[in-house]
Amino acid sequence: MSDWAFSDLRATYDLRKGLAPWALKADADGSDLKALLCGRRTGKTSYIAVKLCMDGLPGEVHPFVAATQQKARDILWPILERFSRDSGMKLDFNRSKGLVTTDRGVKIQCMGLSTKPEVEKLRGERYPGVVFDECGALNQDLLRTAVFEAAEPATMDFAGRGGFGIICSGTPSYAPVGFWHDICGGNEGQPAHGFTVHRATIFDNPYIPNARVILDKKMARKKWTEENPEYQREWLGRFCLSTDGLCYGKAWNGVVEDRAFMPLVGQTIIALDFGESSPCAWNVIRVTMHKEQIGDMVHEQMVCHVLESKRQVCTSLNEIAGITRQLMKQYSAAYLVGDSAEGFGIRQLIQQYGLPFEKSEKSGLKQERIFMMQGMLRTGNIRIYQDCADLIEEIQTVPWNEDHDDHHQSYSDHCCDSLHYAIERAMQLHRIKPAQPAPGSELEQQQKADALKRRLIAAANAPKRDKRR
Repeated sequence: MSDWAFSDLRATYDLRKGLAPWALKADADGSDLKALLCGRRTGKTSYIAVKLCMDGLPGEVHPFVAATQQKARDILWPILERFSRDSGMKLDFNRSKGLVTTDRGVKIQCMGLSTKPEVEKLRGERYPGVVFDECGALNQDLLRTAVFEAAEPATMDFAGRGGFGIICSGTPSYAPVGFWHDICGGNEGQPAHGFTVHRATIFDNPYIPNARVILDKKMARKKWTEENPEYQREWLGRFCLSTDGLCYGKAWNGVVEDRAFMPLVGQTIIALDFGESSPCAWNVIRVTMHKEQIGDMVHEQMVCHVLESKRQVCTSLNEIAGITRQLMKQYSAAYLVGDSAEGFGIRQLIQQYGLPFEKSEKSGLKQERIFMMQGMLRTGNIRIYQDCADLIEEIQTVPWNEDHDDHHQSYSDHCCDSLHYAIERAMQLHRIKPAQPAPGSELEQQQKADALKRRLIAAANAPKRDKRR
């Protein structure tokens, strides 16, 4: 720690002078649960940096949370360095810990939120305020847990005593669902969980006076209209859905089958996507063979009936084993498949609980498995029944990642992964074999004659056994 860190706890600068009017309005909001729903280039992150530096309490830690600690540093530190150059504010950067200390003694800790252990880092501490940035790109299950089970209790010590509570900020998420969508109230709805919402677009940023001209050029170059989903989402800060970027959005016809019509016979498989630091997901599928005669050939094609889908955060192996056994008993499942029989969790379920899990054959790339599931959804070879709400949600919302070779890491995809394992275990087949001739037909008589001839030849060629008296 530098000698000057606590020399004067009263700031000699006022960083609020450069804030946009919308940010000043948000700053005057005394709510301890605030959501900043903004488009690009609104000055959102600059306001957050001002809030941390000016309203942070000396000697206390204030977490700034993004998808990873490095991402949090990349977002916040350039702005803090700009403040230091422009206002003379002194900063002490601890690059190994991701910690910044201002000349008032305010500690700003950059943190990640990609795994359950990172959520646990927020527990048991006391913070005057916590900021979650880029909430639309965070895992929504982890974000919900971090806000309500970790950050909210941690900020209670400073409620009414100088703390500013919890701030969630970001652009709209790719799909109009999830925790971030709920606390913002969508586009015009009522915010959930007691959050107050402040909205802004690039047109609310006084430092970009020619924003309309810039966007018009961008729209003309990309051939966008005002209704383009990317324009609405990224620049106007509005939730909207574009199926172009979804892994399965256009493949599924949206039909949910009634449970009264589910098949009573077939190969029943339970697939488990084991989550050590994320939810576990189960899919129960029943496989039937659909036969169709085309010409003189019979085509057999597998149909996967998804009878039930479940996604749940489990706290113990005993709970996971209990759910698996209950599903096995309910559906008389003959096969269990896990995401990896070599993984610790699946191995423990086999050894300690006697569950006959088989290893999922993860052949090829994840992209290939996504294409496989796409094709089966499109052709109707996957039929989804009631009691599959978690799977339906993922099919309708999971987008591609930036490289277009996997699910986006910020969206829950555990049920989709589990269904991949079930399909691979069932070994999708498209078998073709000759059709059986009609009874009494000339072809049937010829086949019988040929079969009789083969048996006679085989009998004549068989070695003769010696007869002993």
